[in-house]
Amino acid sequence: MGKFKIEVKELGRNKVNKTCEVDKIDYDSLYGVVKPHLASDLIEFKGVFEGEWGVVVVGLFRVVGKIRYTKIKE
Repeated sequence: MGKFKIEVKELGRNKVNKTCEVDKIDYDSLYGVVKPHLASDLIEFKGVFEGEWGVVVVGLFRVVGKIRYTKIKE
């Protein structure tokens, strides 16, 4: 199946920049990357498509960072 790289930038109050690898892309894998840096449990992802920057939203409307994923070439 392959692996994916998830990148986040300017996430939360501390403006965290982070990159990690996951085996699959779904809500749970994206949530697992951002949750340790956010106080809210109400987290959504908008405009997240492979290779393009989307946003991380908490509380239904507040943008708290950017996120994207790309497939790692084998």
